[in-house]
Amino acid sequence: MELQLKRIARKSTYTIGRLSVNGKYFCDTIEDCDRLYLGKPKVKGETAIPCGRYEITQNVFSNRFGNKTFYKNLCGGFLPRLLNVPLFDGVLIHCLTLDTEILTEKGWQNYESFCKDTPSECFSYNIETGEIEKTPINFVVENDYDGVLYCNDGKRISYSVTDKHDMYVNVKKHGGEREWQKRKADDVPCSSSFLVAGEKKNGWDISPAQKTLYRLIMAVQADGYILNYSHQASAVRFHLTKERKIERIKSLVAELGEECKIYVDRENKTHIILSTTLSNCIAEYMNPSRLVVNTKQLPIELLNLKSEDLKDLIMEYLFWDGRYENYLKDNNNMIITSTDIRTLNTLQAMATMCGMRTNLHLERGKNGNHSACWDLVLYNNQSEVTPNSDTYLTKDYKGKVWCINNDNHTIITRKNGRTVILGNCGNSSADSSGCVIVGMNKVVGKVIDSQKTFTKLMKEYLLPAKKKGEKVYITIV
Repeated sequence: MELQLKRIARKSTYTIGRLSVNGKYFCDTIEDCDRLYLGKPKVKGETAIPCGRYEITQNVFSNRFGNKTFYKNLCGGFLPRLLNVPLFDGVLIHCLTLDTEILTEKGWQNYESFCKDTPSECFSYNIETGEIEKTPINFVVENDYDGVLYCNDGKRISYSVTDKHDMYVNVKKHGGEREWQKRKADDVPCSSSFLVAGEKKNGWDISPAQKTLYRLIMAVQADGYILNYSHQASAVRFHLTKERKIERIKSLVAELGEECKIYVDRENKTHIILSTTLSNCIAEYMNPSRLVVNTKQLPIELLNLKSEDLKDLIMEYLFWDGRYENYLKDNNNMIITSTDIRTLNTLQAMATMCGMRTNLHLERGKNGNHSACWDLVLYNNQSEVTPNSDTYLTKDYKGKVWCINNDNHTIITRKNGRTVILGNCGNSSADSSGCVIVGMNKVVGKVIDSQKTFTKLMKEYLLPAKKKGEKVYITIV
């Protein structure tokens, strides 16, 4: 399908044009000033896109407009967008396979869970500061892809991306020096090092008391349980035999200025019951619904903490339910084993954001003979890794791919239990207002100036073309 936009009046603050579909007049249009045509410099948010021929995609979910009722009902929030517009950020649709997970405000999410939970923020790596940050998601892309995937499936990292997806790699230059660069997936040399986790992360400032409470929450998750008597009343208890753990609970409770009941049963097991006030506080963090007895979960808000606090809490959990690899304490590799995959998911995200390379894999239960149990391996002081050259591979793929976009242009991903920081699709959408076709002229720079006209364009032309898999182009003159 071919659209043509003929600009007939270029003014100092706006541009008037006429839009045709397959050679037939459709409507008048209003855009920003065509500054580039008039020989003026581009002004962010006030410049019409350059003349030329562009492909239109309908596979980008607009976080800016997509959740508005009008667009959600009409096209599911997937607004038409022009691709590869010079001097504008546009959208370069280079994506991940659907099973690749991205670290968001709600934890690790593949495409299915992302669409269900619709998070508005993700964690990304700021190349300039060298820190991981929580950033708004500008838009979401889903696309049909028929081509070659570029992959790595080694023991250290795992990814599968389309050929032109941005990668953030450490490249060896002439003379032996290394330099961090953005490279396309089909242009990654096998001598590159991948940044698996940022060295540090910005986060909340928390008080010593709050940190002690979080430490106690780690203890509850590893070795305690919660009894919920009602939506308002809970009891947190421990049944312990090891003296070091008993003393640890007593110490944490004392630091919070609280008291606990302690008694020893006939089997010489020590029972510790926290106060009602402290129990209710912990239950609010770990099971706020209070609907299921003994249900507990690490609060997702832990991901907002600073790296140093995250690492302290991981070490706290290791005290309760972890071990050093080969049981050698001079070995930096640590292992946490659990049947609760939700706990390990949160711990892996925490470890990734304090500079640890991680690997989460199924330890037993592969053949259905035992209950599923996973190992989370934490490689301390390893934020970078060089994959073996024989772990790079390509494979043909036909199917859906997806990605998200943020202003840092990076995302934290996980595939097959192994994490790596990648670039994201496209660039920032903050300066691409002239590249989106929407039905509101309340926001300057749009091609169509009314919802009624936009609805007609979508229903009669663009949505049917998308359903048929027909490509759509617009020529601007």
